Amino acid sequence: MTKLKERKLFVVLFLFAALMPEFTGWKREHFMRARLSAFALRSKEVQERPIRISSKELYERKQKREKILLLDVREKNEFEEEHIPGALHFPKSQFDRKDPALMEILEKTPKDEMVVTYCGAGHRSGWVAISLRKMGFKHVWNLDGISFWKRYRFPLVTGVIVKGEEEPLRIGTEEAWYMYRSFTDVLFVDVRDVKEFEEGHIEGAVSIPLTELEGRLAEIPQDKDKVFYCSGTDGEGLCSSSLSAARILIHKGFPFGKIKVYEGGFGAWKSLGLPITLGDRGS
Repeated sequence: MTKLKERKLFVVLFLFAALMPEFTGWKREHFMRARLSAFALRSKEVQERPIRISSKELYERKQKREKILLLDVREKNEFEEEHIPGALHFPKSQFDRKDPALMEILEKTPKDEMVVTYCGAGHRSGWVAISLRKMGFKHVWNLDGISFWKRYRFPLVTGVIVKGEEEPLRIGTEEAWYMYRSFTDVLFVDVRDVKEFEEGHIEGAVSIPLTELEGRLAEIPQDKDKVFYCSGTDGEGLCSSSLSAARILIHKGFPFGKIKVYEGGFGAWKSLGLPITLGDRGS
């Protein structure tokens, strides 16, 4: 039954319950049953409304480094144009079709984890939020919309979504820097050779060369956001070693929503004067 039909039925039942006893001689118990039916419909409608969270509150929670699965339910072109840092592209159109990649994200997400959905103004994301609650997720919130986020001038980033069902999100220097300076639990993974790492690397990064990755998976936490990088962009615009490393983790069952590839790599990071350090990987 649609929302509009439920509202109309509520009005009809309420008026019927209120007026008919006067003309039909209904017993009081019939009168009360009709009223209860009307209010049951209204209660069901209220329960299905998504719980709202303001952009300001979300920003404050992110600043406190709370663990939040942030889902952008807009379409690809909208997401690529701009999105909230750390958001996972989770298009409603694909969710409606029960896209396997999106279903896998949900299967690997604990039911008690905080989930925030958003779109432009909260309409598409509201439907997704309701659906997630029906699927058993206990803490689902619907953002007031990216329009409000922009009104507060909170950070936005751009990102390109690559083809394929389970490809990691590629991020640029702006988002990589935002994650680096804003969250202490983001793990930067340098997949270059040990010698390259020792000659200079992003400060705080761990060295796990691509050739050693499969033997060191136990060292990589599944529940943390991970940013993979290598030397820098190649002729096709992507550092291929970092992408390969990210794909290996995805195929090994790591949640791909927690995996990102920094396209610019160490070269772009260093050229902008961002924090780097020298030394072996044991220091």
